[in-house]
Amino acid sequence: MEIMVAMTILLLAMGITMVAFLSVLKRAVHSEKMLKGATELRYATDYITQVMRSAPQTPVVSTGGLQLLVAPANLGYATVLGTTWIDSVHNVRGSKSNQRMLHLSNVTPVAVVASIFRSTARPAGALASADVSIYFKDSSTLPVVDLNDLFASGDTLTIPSTVYGQTTTGVINNISNNSGNKTLTLTANLGVDVPDGTKIPATAGRRLLFEVRSGGDLRCYPDSRDLTKFFVLARDIDPAPLSVPSNTASARTVPFVISGRYLTLNLQQLPTGTAAGRTVQGVQTTAFTRTDPLLP
Repeated sequence: MEIMVAMTILLLAMGITMVAFLSVLKRAVHSEKMLKGATELRYATDYITQVMRSAPQTPVVSTGGLQLLVAPANLGYATVLGTTWIDSVHNVRGSKSNQRMLHLSNVTPVAVVASIFRSTARPAGALASADVSIYFKDSSTLPVVDLNDLFASGDTLTIPSTVYGQTTTGVINNISNNSGNKTLTLTANLGVDVPDGTKIPATAGRRLLFEVRSGGDLRCYPDSRDLTKFFVLARDIDPAPLSVPSNTASARTVPFVISGRYLTLNLQQLPTGTAAGRTVQGVQTTAFTRTDPLLP
């Protein structure tokens, strides 16, 4: 009888110890996952912000807000070589039937590589020029980019507004294959003068694509043209995060929201498990994009 009582007490003590041990272990695992998740979110946010600041063009967010398309820093622009009249009113240079040809340089011109806040406050509206320091890299330090990496047949070419006319668009018919500087043939008479040195933003070429997948992966594709190659920045990302991460009753939004030159990153993780047992982690950051040297 004494042995049975002793064994019962021992088993109870072991049971209590085991429950306590499993509880501590569960909390430790949970804390480790929380730390790992927070690190992933912070890394993803910092990485995307860095890419945004080095892009030569304003990024594009898909209609659903689950994709962010950013042009890499070395994509740049093509520069018009010589005054090219493609207006039927003038003596047309580079005329071919009803098409017009535009001569462009293969070297990317000046591109933004950084945009750094001098103040510690996040942007909440228009910023004074004194609050932002912009750095440009000279074209001589950038790699030579072939026009076929900047444009493609069938793409819409946008010529920025100049003193000779407003912003004009046209469809690219083909691109010459000669080495060095090349010629783009447009399918329509644009009716505008394009002065020497005009910078033409790229419309094709590779883009960095950030995407929140339905399974919760935040993927980064180095080249949006090849979706077989990617790496995962973070997992368990909520495709419809809360507008205020700390308020579980706040409205739903999307991970990427861009307004003008401001990109709001609202990344939140929903670890696996029952809804009642999950702890929502969130990081919300606003990035200022000053990416186009053609804009004031």
